[in-house]
Amino acid sequence: MSNQFDTKQHTLYQESVDFYEAHSEGYDADRWTTPAGRYLNEVQIRVVSELVNTAPGKTHLDIATGTGRFAVDLAQRGANVTALDSSQGMLAETNKRAAAFNVTKKLKARLGYANDMGFKNQFDTCTCINALCHIPDQSGVMQSAAQALKANGVLVTSYTNWASFYLPAGLYVNMKGKSIRGDVYTKWFSFGESRKLHTNSGFEILEIHGVLHIPTRIRNGVFLAALQVLDRLCRKSVFRYFAPQIYVRARKVTAV
Repeated sequence: MSNQFDTKQHTLYQESVDFYEAHSEGYDADRWTTPAGRYLNEVQIRVVSELVNTAPGKTHLDIATGTGRFAVDLAQRGANVTALDSSQGMLAETNKRAAAFNVTKKLKARLGYANDMGFKNQFDTCTCINALCHIPDQSGVMQSAAQALKANGVLVTSYTNWASFYLPAGLYVNMKGKSIRGDVYTKWFSFGESRKLHTNSGFEILEIHGVLHIPTRIRNGVFLAALQVLDRLCRKSVFRYFAPQIYVRARKVTAV
């Protein structure tokens, strides 16, 4: 990798950090308070919980934790959670959520970059949800996660799938290199690309689930109900390969 490319990646990463720092306060309220938002939030947390399948006393690392939606839920289930993010503002929101759900003793917020975390064989399980699409050094994140996990540790990630029902949007995002809703670096993946990321980083894919990303601004009840039916079909059927979001459960099989 050239120094020029490293510099470009770092610049894009810092721009993502600045974006989420600026939007940290009110981030959840803008997304998860509508009927569609509440449904999607519940689905995402349930899918992650099922795939991680942690147990009391286990150690868990939540990479790019954001406002801590998944970290707090896993702490409630008994895991000892380290919630890492590169935004101070997002970590402040995570700490507020942990306090609200009375899990401050089970959750430790840590500032750091996802592609250079510095952990070594420390965690039983690890998550990186709704984040890889906004981090330009995806390979670095996956390798850093592999280093952080113990032998046979489980990693759960999510990918926004361009080869999905939302193909035109995916092609547009990848051409532009930015999110549709915000001025932040974004990349959508195919399942083949996500599989390659796992294999190259020493992971074996065990299970995948599909989630139909539903625009949270949808308010038409009939339309929302129809999308919820399609979402449920995406979960484990063949439709999961064409779902706009693919959740992957993988096991570390190669020491790094």
